[in-house]
Amino acid sequence: MQQHFPTCRRLTGNPSFWVEKRKKNRKKNAVGERIQMQVIKYCLRCNEPISDIYHNSYHSHIALKYCEACRKVAKKEQDAQAKERYRKRKMNQKLSGRWSEEETYNVIKVTVGELGNAMKKQLKLTEEKCEALEKELLQERAKKNPRTGGNQ
Repeated sequence: MQQHFPTCRRLTGNPSFWVEKRKKNRKKNAVGERIQMQVIKYCLRCNEPISDIYHNSYHSHIALKYCEACRKVAKKEQDAQAKERYRKRKMNQKLSGRWSEEETYNVIKVTVGELGNAMKKQLKLTEEKCEALEKELLQERAKKNPRTGGNQ
């Protein structure tokens, strides 16, 4: 007769401290085969050969993506994209700080510098409009009251 103790449990499977060894996730192609490193590497833009594993060190071989000519162009494009993302991020931060949290007010908060710039632009436009109106007024006066020689 087999005797069971109520406080003891039978171990089924692995104990709680047992850690399974994980398989390494290696890159595989669509068929499921491991991807082999390219012996000859080609430029991603112009498809020209740029590196050979037998003539370069391993790390320099895997780091190359573009040939010399395309690398400069790609760098400029990436810099332009980064600047654009930076501008958008800063603009969003600036705009999010301007709106009041309460929807009842929802008033745009303007900084002192922006207010000064806006006032300067408005002043310049007003001056230009004033000059244009003065010229028109002088032309109309000249038509109505033409002067004939000398100081009158």
